[in-house]
Amino acid sequence: MSPTRKETSSSCSGGVREPCTPPTSPAPTRAGEQVGQLSLSVLPERFAICQIGTSEPMPRPLPGCRFWSLTCTDDEWSVVLPMESVPAGWKAETGWRCLKVMGPLDFTVIGVLADLSCTLARAAISVFVISTYETDYVFVRARDLERAVVVLRECGHLVS
Repeated sequence: MSPTRKETSSSCSGGVREPCTPPTSPAPTRAGEQVGQLSLSVLPERFAICQIGTSEPMPRPLPGCRFWSLTCTDDEWSVVLPMESVPAGWKAETGWRCLKVMGPLDFTVIGVLADLSCTLARAAISVFVISTYETDYVFVRARDLERAVVVLRECGHLVS
């Protein structure tokens, strides 16, 4: 039996059908904060999400990059870095902006990414997410950034 999607009238949903179900009650974060009260900041750079083959030499962080992420699997290497730093010949999806969840977040916190991604999914905003030891980074297309900030603020998040 598949989960049902409910119609909701909250200001967070905009009256659209929910594509996913967030936690039923806010999960505590650090210092007693609730998921509905996360603080996020918009990083100034425009990013590219890149894919390179595993037969390529392993990329190294480029000088001057404040944010750079490499994920290696058996099938591919994915690199996220500022758009202007993408080397020639890399397959790249450009034009992404990043919302950083202000951390650190404890590993026991439940529902942070579910809350953020479901909120944005209900607004038909696609996301790409990277988690680090201390926090989470939610990437949205640059054309969706303004709307993403509005939607997140309407749901009680603080975005600077």
